[in-house]
Amino acid sequence: MTRRNGWKTPAVLVVFVLAALLPGSLAVSQPPTSAPASQPASPRPVGQGKLDNGDGKPPFAFVVVGGTTYDSGEPMPAHVETVKLINRINPDFSVSVGDNVEGVRAVRAEWDAFEKVSADLLKPCFLIAGNHDTQKAGAEWARRFGPFYHAFVHKGAQFIMLCSDEPGKMGKLDDAQVKWLEETIAAAPAKVRFVFCHEGFWREGSKEMKDLWNGRIHPLFVKSGVAAVFGGHHAVYELREKDGVRYYITQGGGMHGATGKGKPPAPEKGGFQHVLKVAVGADHKAAVTLVGIDREEGDTIGLVARPAPKGPGKASQPANP
Repeated sequence: MTRRNGWKTPAVLVVFVLAALLPGSLAVSQPPTSAPASQPASPRPVGQGKLDNGDGKPPFAFVVVGGTTYDSGEPMPAHVETVKLINRINPDFSVSVGDNVEGVRAVRAEWDAFEKVSADLLKPCFLIAGNHDTQKAGAEWARRFGPFYHAFVHKGAQFIMLCSDEPGKMGKLDDAQVKWLEETIAAAPAKVRFVFCHEGFWREGSKEMKDLWNGRIHPLFVKSGVAAVFGGHHAVYELREKDGVRYYITQGGGMHGATGKGKPPAPEKGGFQHVLKVAVGADHKAAVTLVGIDREEGDTIGLVARPAPKGPGKASQPANP
């Protein structure tokens, strides 16, 4: 375990026990909106079925997947493979941490192709808006998927979906969203929470956002029992830990590899197709497993951390032993 400026990077980045979960009931929290009637009133996931809270108790699992960044109206082979992998894992639901489409040229065609492949998911997949999803197509996102940020409770755990890239507010969380975050956490009785945000402000961003995250948001997470925060945006796999909160970056759901779009990062930097499986057992403990697209589910990938480089807030990259 290495430590620098309060951040810790574990020696092995494979499976991590997180925290206890309490039984609970499904509830959705979202910001007030005056959206047009054509916009969904509640967040609309892709995939099949509805979120089933059952008896409100574990065991259950969910999957976190990085963006696919569709740049045409054609199905993306890497996305097809990722959908098959998620179905094999068979979670209660999955979450995409953003950059699902390129969002520049044929925006509607890109979303149509993304949704067509995503329809094969056997369970719901909640989407987080990334900068590619909203920078030129925020209205299209809202028309299809509803609010840009929301939260819900599932089997005792609270899931908070933030939006780092609202239209006109790219690369930031504004005061209204931060206030909503504080109120949403205060209103939910869950003792364990999972947070999702496309841009990893704990990793990089404007001075304003770094100060906000380190001075107001991270202390809130520590105090309220946030076990893990998941981000995307960067085409790597990375884990940092600070004050007991684990911060993940995962963007291996199809953005590189089989897409043929440029040279992916080296495998030791997370440049391989993968998802994160979070399994919650009957003992209310959760474990995160890195699952490679070309490996059997549960395989220990064997990634280890290099020594943390110099500089504030830096974390080591995983490397093959």
